[in-house]
Amino acid sequence: MKRLTLSLLFLLCATLGVAQELNDADLPFKDENGVKTPLFMHGETFSNGTGGGWARDDVEIEAAMTVEGVSGEELYRELIDRDQRGFKKVRRSSSVEGLSLGFNLDEIPWNSDGHGVREGRVPGQDARTVTPYVWLTIESDKFPIDPERGRRRLELGTDVMDDIYYDTNDFLLNAQNMTVRARKRWDSATEMRRLLIALKRERGVDSFGIKRAAKTDVREDMPSPDAITGLHEAVQRGHDSWGDRPAVPLQRTYTVLRDLGLLRSSPTYTNVLALRPKAFLRSIRSRYHLNEVNVRRLDEVRELAAQRLQAIVAMAREARLDGAVTPEHLAAVEAFEAKAAAYLSGALVAEKARAELEALGLQVVDASAIQDLLPGTSGPGSSSSLADLAEREPVLLQRKAVAHAVHDALHELAGDLDDGTGESLRRVITRSIERTDEQEDHIEYFTLYARAQNPDLLKIRTMDRFVELHEGMLGDAAALAAYNAYGEQQRAAGERDFRRFEPLDQAAFDALRFLLRNEQVRIWLRQLEAGGSCALGQWFDEAREFYVPASSRSTGNFLIDTMDFAAMYPADVFGDLPQAEQTAAVDLNVSPYRERLIGARLVNEVQIELTNGGAYTDRLKQLKSLIALPRGFMRWASATGQAASEAEYAALFSELSALDDEALQTAITPLNVYLEEQGSPVDQFTADEFREWIDPARLTLEIRDDAAYSEPEIEAALAGASFVFGQYRDILTFVAKLKEEQVLDVLEDAGPDLAWVPAEASKGRIAIGLVKDSEPDPGTGGGGGGLIGGLTDVHDFDKAPTLSAAKPAAGSVVTQIDDFYRVELAAGETATFTLRFDSANDLDLQLLDQARDGVDVSQGVEDSETITYTAGSQPEVMVLRVYGYSGAAGDYTLARE
Repeated sequence: MKRLTLSLLFLLCATLGVAQELNDADLPFKDENGVKTPLFMHGETFSNGTGGGWARDDVEIEAAMTVEGVSGEELYRELIDRDQRGFKKVRRSSSVEGLSLGFNLDEIPWNSDGHGVREGRVPGQDARTVTPYVWLTIESDKFPIDPERGRRRLELGTDVMDDIYYDTNDFLLNAQNMTVRARKRWDSATEMRRLLIALKRERGVDSFGIKRAAKTDVREDMPSPDAITGLHEAVQRGHDSWGDRPAVPLQRTYTVLRDLGLLRSSPTYTNVLALRPKAFLRSIRSRYHLNEVNVRRLDEVRELAAQRLQAIVAMAREARLDGAVTPEHLAAVEAFEAKAAAYLSGALVAEKARAELEALGLQVVDASAIQDLLPGTSGPGSSSSLADLAEREPVLLQRKAVAHAVHDALHELAGDLDDGTGESLRRVITRSIERTDEQEDHIEYFTLYARAQNPDLLKIRTMDRFVELHEGMLGDAAALAAYNAYGEQQRAAGERDFRRFEPLDQAAFDALRFLLRNEQVRIWLRQLEAGGSCALGQWFDEAREFYVPASSRSTGNFLIDTMDFAAMYPADVFGDLPQAEQTAAVDLNVSPYRERLIGARLVNEVQIELTNGGAYTDRLKQLKSLIALPRGFMRWASATGQAASEAEYAALFSELSALDDEALQTAITPLNVYLEEQGSPVDQFTADEFREWIDPARLTLEIRDDAAYSEPEIEAALAGASFVFGQYRDILTFVAKLKEEQVLDVLEDAGPDLAWVPAEASKGRIAIGLVKDSEPDPGTGGGGGGLIGGLTDVHDFDKAPTLSAAKPAAGSVVTQIDDFYRVELAAGETATFTLRFDSANDLDLQLLDQARDGVDVSQGVEDSETITYTAGSQPEVMVLRVYGYSGAAGDYTLARE
């Protein structure tokens, strides 16, 4: 009965806003000509709807890396002082230029690093970081020909952002992992590109291992001067400044806090939310987009690999027939020719895929049988239902086996030709085993000479054109004389590249063709590997379509890769400077502004653009909800005394579903709170999701009571969608890791303990946390999270202090704010955790794993809660969550035995 009473009281306060705890005189107003305008949001602010500008509303999915081990002041000096020289260096990493398969293949890097990046390797590492399922390419206008270098180079768009972050006096938003910001994006020191108002609600790292945040923003391009100067006041009123209409992000903020029962009322105004500027951030951001490579290009590269293989076989046969292959290499060359022929016929691919195909039900496996399964042939398309997915999934898996066989065969063939020694089969068939360093120097001399004669060759990064050019010069005495004259002229002029140049005679010059062919084939072998990896990319696109039917291939504005430096200041950093003069032209690197710097941060954010990731997250949420939502709904209904039998659950669901959207959303707010408190794998449902994802047929006692209940069709669909999403998740992290070497090299003088690590909190929350810590009485709004220096924060899952057996913890749960404690257990260790509190306060204890999934929970009605847990065969790190049921609060002690 106690829980039911608390639940109903919570819902009543949340929906009616009956508490009148504020005085009108304490609220902020703008008094103009005797007219008082509230500078806060309240019950009537959003009564007439929303609008203004264009909006984006979706889940933000990102991998974020930041540099750790350096103070904000030192970071500022290294990157911003001296005309931003340091930032200009860290913002561009040449490694990402390998992600360029969408461009002319002769103009993209085919060196070991560039090719390695496309293969999923971080430069300097031998092993793959990711399997090349997801193929990315730089957006078309950000990899132009650099006029100074004559070849393609990554080009970045750079802009300046001025952000004001808001919170209440007691940091209520921060406690809910929410940030509200007003942004001015500058095209130049005085010209404004855009105004933006945004809400971000951070959800930490989810069970799929990705940092996620619900993000809503509304924006206005080319705003008027009045809209610019009126932005701050408009945010406080819950409006935009360009149309003076209620703003969607602010309405979303207000609604969440209101429905959680966290807003107070005055005699005149219900549910007051008074935001105050808390922090000012100036950010310099350099960014570009990465898009998915068109599937047609993947097919072209795979076909190119077959063409390259045929050309290599022809070269090997010619060398063998000319007697240029010595007896000790003859058997290996013949074996390679036979193996290449087996690949081209399909026999090698069939052999490599045989075991998996037979296990998947294919009775006869040979070159003929796999023709319809090869990459480039028609795939299974989208699944239409869970039953359809289960029925046709074996065909998709057969195609996966063949794609991997293509990949393995082409990589194996490339490896057969190049074992890393000076007598590899590549050198045998190109007749380049016998050579001197001086002869090999002429490879570079010749390409430099060719580019000097034809500047159009500067952009070419393969060897085919140079081999062709040299072949046209064979036996040509005049051409040889011109080459020698150029080389001697460059040496005499002191050109470093030609300092050891010596002229060649005709025989030596003609023999250079074999060394040039060797370099040509070196690249061809990388193109063989690329073709094999493109086969994986082709199959992955089929899997994407099959497992996530609502998704589409994103060949425009898919990922945004941003290097962001943010300097953090108090919100009043501009002092008495008029609003109209608070522009990017104000140099914050000089007094009196520089002295007010409170922190700085460098972060590389690689994000799936809003609206592009929704199909994947929606599919995962839907599939996980098909069982979890009915189960959670029934348990919530039972806990609140609304239903206890299958018939009652069905009736309650029918009654709620009949409500209009707004009424239903309000009605299920306690359900969402309950699910989050219980550590449910899914929560935060919308009205539409509630109606669509609860199947009345699943409102059974078996599903309610059996935590292990599952359905094979759902599990298969969830595994497939998780696999697809996992590849996108991994590519985000991979792209961010590519920056590590560049960042640490530029900052090497900043200290010996630098590290490129995942960023655990947004820059806005860090800034708010710094401000909160600096205020004498910041209230009970929760931790700032991710503070510079790695401080622990009992309110932050990722910064939780460690609970030891030697020293119990003492704390106080604040309404709607959870406390977290990290616990470390040795392999096989058993530990008991006991929470003690005043029986008047209903506190509960939950044990979570690192994915934030609930492992155990204690929810008694006495004055203590106890959980006992035994670690498995490996050491484990778990997290204890202390929370109040339905808004309960109070002091407690937590002990480990």
